[in-house]
Amino acid sequence: MTQTRVYRSEDLTVASLAQRLKTPEYRPRRVINRRLGHRNFNAFVNGFRIDEAKAALANPAQRELPVLSIASKSGFSPSACSTAPSRPPPASLPANFAEQTCDLQTI
Repeated sequence: MTQTRVYRSEDLTVASLAQRLKTPEYRPRRVINRRLGHRNFNAFVNGFRIDEAKAALANPAQRELPVLSIASKSGFSPSACSTAPSRPPPASLPANFAEQTCDLQTI
C-alpha cells in the first residue's frame, strides 16, 4: 500500500485491490479484518489517506494549499469531503489537524 500508494485512487474497492493482487476478494478482506484489526476495508484505506493528509498539512511547503486539495490528493473523494461538515467534527479532521499544527508551530 505504501509503495504504490494505491489508496490514492478514489474508487478503490476491496474487489479492485484483490484484482491487483491477483487473489480472491475474501483474502485481503480477511487479512484486513482479522489480522490487521480494522473494522472494514474503508477504515483500513482511510488510515493511509489520513496519514498522508496529515503529513501534507504539517509540511510548511504545502501550507498554502486548500485542505480539500490535500484531501483529494490523498485519495478522499470530493463527495466525502463535502459531506464531512454534516457530521460531528472529530479532532482528527484534516482542517482541525492543520489548525493545531499551525498553532503549535507559531508558539
